[in-house]
Parts: sequence; C-alpha cells; structure tokens
Amino acid sequence: MNSLACISLKYAELLAFEQLTNSKLLQTVFCGFTEGKINFGPTYKMRAVGVYDEKRLPAYTDRILFASQMDLKQNLYNCHLMEGSDHVPVYSEFTVTVDQVDQPILAQLKYKFDQYYKNVIEKMELIEIEPKVINLKTCLGMEETVTFKIHNVCEEELVYHITGGDSGLFKRTDTVLAMQMGVLAPKESKTVTMQLDPRKIGDIHRCFTVNLKDFEKLEYNKSKSIDINTTTKTIIGVD
Repeated sequence: MNSLACISLKYAELLAFEQLTNSKLLQTVFCGFTEGKINFGPTYKMRAVGVYDEKRLPAYTDRILFASQMDLKQNLYNCHLMEGSDHVPVYSEFTVTVDQVDQPILAQLKYKFDQYYKNVIEKMELIEIEPKVINLKTCLGMEETVTFKIHNVCEEELVYHITGGDSGLFKRTDTVLAMQMGVLAPKESKTVTMQLDPRKIGDIHRCFTVNLKDFEKLEYNKSKSIDINTTTKTIIGVD
C-alpha cells in the first residue's frame, strides 16, 4: 500500500493541510515569493525508490519558490524518483526574458567613457583636504584630538567615506573617527574630528583616504588622502 502507484492522487486535499502553503497564504513566510502548482506526490522520506517511510507523516519537504524582477515564466514543476536520496528531489524549468547586449557596441562605449574620464573627469577637482599632512608630538597614553577639513569644490552633492588608519587583524586601532561617512552639499566644508590614543613609543605614520562613494561603484576612483605623523615619547620633552 505504500507504493506511489497505489497512493491516491488527491494532492489538493493534502495541500489544504500543508504547513508552508497555509503560511504563505497568511503571508507569514516567504512574502513576495511564488510557488508553482503542485501536481506531484509528497516528497518526504522514503525507504526505497517509490516506497514511503511509514514512520513519517506525509509532507512536501522539498520545494522551489522563486521571486524575480525580470520576466520569468515557470514552465515545469515536478519531482523525480531516483536512487541515492532518501527524499524525492524536485525540479523546475523556467523561461527568462533578458535584454540582449551588443558586446562590440558596449566595448566602444566603454572605450569612449575611458577616454572622457582620463581627459576630463580625472582632471576635475571635486574635493580638497586641509591640511594634507599633520605632524604631532605626543605622549604615550595621552589622547590627542586631531581635526582636518574636507571641502566640496564642485556644484554637486558628494557622499564621502573615510578609510585607512593603522588597524589590522587582531590589532586595536589607536585612532577613532567621530564620523566615517558623510554628505557634502555643493561648496560645503566639514570638519572631521578624530581621537588619537598613542600606544607605542616612536614614529608612526598613518594615512587616511577620503573616497567619493559614487566613484567606488565604478572602476574609477576620485579620492584624496591625509597623512598623520606622530612622534611619541614616554614623557613630554624626554626621549
């Protein structure tokens, strides 16, 4: 009686009590996802090919749900009996409509943009940093406040992100920025503040980079750097 050939194909009645189907109807799980119509038997544990495990409750344990912003059509949704698996694998076939890209034309446009970037954009000054270099004499364990200014010299709003410093894997940084990201209105200037807590005696060089966020998404970059050099002693004025 456990053979698939002997099981009644009343899938609709079984699915009326199926947990995932009912949860999706209540919109408590997988909101925005779609599942095709199930026209195949349960996929729960089997003792052998086509023979269900009598100790388990009937269930559709293997499913395919999908969501897409493209034109996506599901052509097939089914299960497949096979050896080597204690569940019944399910499979689906889709047709996707995509825009065709003319690669030679795309390459020409990219080449033109590369040339425009090198000849125009790369030469444009979008931000300035003042000062570009900061030299400090510090005392071990005594915090210092460091400030510098970022100027937006263009007519567009800029989003910036500051990276760098002296942090690394399993290494605690000795510089803390008050704000690593920000927005600069056209022609606006902002003061960036950081706390410096020297933990080593000697000379240390730190380099911070102000990156423009929109350019980070491209293969190009527009950034400016600031160098902070410190000479740290145990007692001020004593080597």
